[in-house]
Amino acid sequence: MSKSLNIFFYIKKNVHRLPCSNFGSSKFIFRGHKTRQFKSVPMGNKRIFLVVNIQRLECLDCHCLKQVKLHFAEPKKTYTRAFARFVLELLKYMTINDVALHLCVCWDTVKNIQKKYLEKHFAHPKLDQLQHIAIDEISIGRKHQYLTLVLDLASGAVVFIGNGKGADSLIPFWDTLNWGSTVLGKKKKCIRSI
Repeated sequence: MSKSLNIFFYIKKNVHRLPCSNFGSSKFIFRGHKTRQFKSVPMGNKRIFLVVNIQRLECLDCHCLKQVKLHFAEPKKTYTRAFARFVLELLKYMTINDVALHLCVCWDTVKNIQKKYLEKHFAHPKLDQLQHIAIDEISIGRKHQYLTLVLDLASGAVVFIGNGKGADSLIPFWDTLNWGSTVLGKKKKCIRSI
């Protein structure tokens, strides 16, 4: 997109009432600022950027030096939370490459937004309601490398991936369920069928 299709909003944050994030003190000294630019949700074919002077503050009580936190963006990100939500909505209907081309961002930005969402919602599956599971082995690569998958039959979610095949690859899964090293150990969870 050409520069004529870009809109910049300049934002100033009121820092006079901010407490220290470590101890809650409101006594601080200004230690400069850094100008940052964040991608936001586009309006039609116009790209929107938020430009912010982020103050650095030194707390007089704990002497820590930190940048002011922004409510609309995650630390160390170049896009707003609204932009990330927009990307996730587009990913329901488009590929990662299509979303990146449509929004004029790199493929890695879109992939990282998706990866963060998946880690937040699916990295730690809930095993306390697990009742019916399926176990399958799949081959990856050409050198007879295998993965063992455990799925929750009620939701279809993958709840465990083990390296290798056979009973030994499931030992970490049984340990997570507090079953011991075999299926016949002491049962503490209510799995009804495998």
